[in-house]
Amino acid sequence: MTTKYFCGISALFLAILLAFTISATAHDDVNSHNIFKGMGDASRALMSKEGYGRSVFTLYVNLDVTIINESGKKAKQEIAGKIGTAFIVRDDGFLLTNNHVIDAGKMRKEYSKKVRELYSTLAPPQRVTLRFKESYKAVDSSGVTFLVSVFKQSDSIDAAILRFEKIDPSRKVFILEDESESLFSPIAVPGSPLGIPNMIGFGHIARAALDSACGDNKEEYLLFMSSLNPGNSGGPLYNLETDKVNGMVTAYLLSNGGNSMISCAVPASSLIKFLDKNLPPRKG
Repeated sequence: MTTKYFCGISALFLAILLAFTISATAHDDVNSHNIFKGMGDASRALMSKEGYGRSVFTLYVNLDVTIINESGKKAKQEIAGKIGTAFIVRDDGFLLTNNHVIDAGKMRKEYSKKVRELYSTLAPPQRVTLRFKESYKAVDSSGVTFLVSVFKQSDSIDAAILRFEKIDPSRKVFILEDESESLFSPIAVPGSPLGIPNMIGFGHIARAALDSACGDNKEEYLLFMSSLNPGNSGGPLYNLETDKVNGMVTAYLLSNGGNSMISCAVPASSLIKFLDKNLPPRKG
């Protein structure tokens, strides 16, 4: 009797649970569909030519190298590499990126090592002097290339201002907004992870207070949840609710050698101060 009663109650419970699960699953599928559709719509709007698609750039560095051997003979070579992301912050040709993005020191060091090793194998071995000249270019989502130069680097935050030699002023400008009111807001991260242009990731701002967990100095960062890769650095942290930028992507934290999904941005409040202090007055 007890066993039958238990089985009967279990069967009824399972029937109710199954009916509820089917209903809930269907409901979740609808919600999931709406969420992903919304993200897709937001991505298309963000990266369209009418939106900000022409205002996010893949950055490249060119290193023109002059190699001078002991007898004074010169050889020249050009090295190029994809280094990160930048975005327009003023319609007269100014962009933002990270300081560490435009630092070509690692490329110089690696190339110098290879060249010196090569010359050391000659008979007799030779010492060489290397001279580097850096130049930068920015490539938009349509593949159009622009020459850019370093206008100003910050000595307190991981930020640098670049300037176009020539730019179409019709391109949309990303507007920076203080991050203090953006807690838990959904964000999009357009950029060039692993050197692949026109990529966009999603996530949300994860913490109310700024945190120094992302660096060794006293600089404080805005923490957000999103998967990043090398090449995302310098991209805008675009708030999908406000159509404003709450920070600039700069790093991600590692856990046991893997991406922890906890990412770091230079907060917009710091970027606004940096721009206000260093951008020149508008002409006219």
